[in-house]
Amino acid sequence: MKLWIGAGLACCPIALVLAQPEKITLSTLPKPAQTVHYRMTTETTFETTSDSTAPDAIPPMQMVAKMTMALTQTTGTADADGRFQGETAYDDFAFEGSMNGTPLPAGNLLKDLIGKKLVVSYGPDGQILDVHLPGDTPPAFAMVRQMLPDMMKLYPVVSLAVGETVTTPLEMTMPLPAPGPGPMKTTAQVRTRLVSVDTDGGDRIAHCEQVHEAIYSISGDLAPAKGSPDETLTIKMNGTGSLAINIDRHFVKRSEMQTTFDGGAGAVLRLHGVMKMTMTGTY
Repeated sequence: MKLWIGAGLACCPIALVLAQPEKITLSTLPKPAQTVHYRMTTETTFETTSDSTAPDAIPPMQMVAKMTMALTQTTGTADADGRFQGETAYDDFAFEGSMNGTPLPAGNLLKDLIGKKLVVSYGPDGQILDVHLPGDTPPAFAMVRQMLPDMMKLYPVVSLAVGETVTTPLEMTMPLPAPGPGPMKTTAQVRTRLVSVDTDGGDRIAHCEQVHEAIYSISGDLAPAKGSPDETLTIKMNGTGSLAINIDRHFVKRSEMQTTFDGGAGAVLRLHGVMKMTMTGTY
């Protein structure tokens, strides 16, 4: 009897190890020697108000915008060190938007990128090492150059089992249409929950739920009236959505996210907005 009990206890650790759920690594960092086509749509509504009675107070603003972008991401073979180069070709841009009823000129700037190809250098792990645009540089290139690495940060590399949730800290620079000295930098976080895994054409597809949370803040002279103190502009952003990742080919098959942002700077400024983003990927 004692022998049987001892044998049973000895087997318990082995049974616990075997019962551990399989962890799956989710990554959208590019792999060498493949081509992926992406299409993204972003719809934004944004408004600001102010309680200030100063003559030069920030006027109310209402912005509505929709941007659609299509691009093709092609990567070459890796060298002996595992590094590889790729091209991101901008196939199409469409933009329509207005500020207080006046059309925004951003659409014309973005159209200059159609047909252009960014040359991207990647490390062995797929992280971006450098981005440059051969030839003449359109005015919108600086914005897109920053957008590419920041977009990839929204889909951090995580390892988790079905039903598990992982929280990943993020650091991003995001130019928002709000008064102030320029882009705002923040530390944010994204929570990813793996809901299920299935297959599509032989590839494994991970289906996830995501929650993004961020607080942006920047100090500056938002209302430059004589004697007015500098104000700190604070914006809280909360987003929820779904995400499907091709596990084997490392790309986003589909992503949907709706983000609400609210904030302000004392009586100088209050703001509210909603942004909806959808992205699909095919190979």
